[in-house]
Amino acid sequence: MGGEIYEIVRYLAEGASSNKDVVLALITSVAAPIVGALAHKLVAKPAAPAPEITVIVGAASASAEPGITDAELLRRLITADPTLPQRVTPETAVRVEVRVPPRE
Repeated sequence: MGGEIYEIVRYLAEGASSNKDVVLALITSVAAPIVGALAHKLVAKPAAPAPEITVIVGAASASAEPGITDAELLRRLITADPTLPQRVTPETAVRVEVRVPPRE
């Protein structure tokens, strides 16, 4: 059994080495397009949509994107409701809503 497999592998290797042009043509005409198509599918995969984040404090609400600074979020909330600093206490409820759009 082992001798037969060895002979088949040796025969294929000798045939490939003596027909390098044929093997190269097969690789470039068959394997390269398949690999290229698979690589294109992986690269062309759309990124996940960014979530929509809304921070609500009392009656004021502001949209926030991932990575927003605390100062910018506070500025947006105060712009939405200028009386917010006088009404906020440590007991004030803060609500955060996050919506993730569906993938297309």
